[in-house]
Amino acid sequence: MDVDSFYTLVLASNINGDGTKDFDILRYDHEAGAGAPGDGHGSLMDKYDYVMHGKIFKYSINNQRITIFISFGGLLMSITGGQSELKSLEIDSRIFLLLKKI
Repeated sequence: MDVDSFYTLVLASNINGDGTKDFDILRYDHEAGAGAPGDGHGSLMDKYDYVMHGKIFKYSINNQRITIFISFGGLLMSITGGQSELKSLEIDSRIFLLLKKI
């Protein structure tokens, strides 16, 4: 990451443009997107430079703040926020981290 640069970071439980949960990276065609060619569904992967797939393995609650712990194949991340922002993230659920420079 560059100094004085700005980035967009998104945590998503789903990266399919049509909202379906099933995503097969082996069948994904970057040129056509996640759906069939021309279906307009695409994928969030098409809009970001870097994508990681992980799993929420732990959380802690302290007053009105929640800390979520995510493992991306051994690369660990913790994120802290208000209950209203992070309440939908559940332990053992799969999650995608998407990142791009703006």
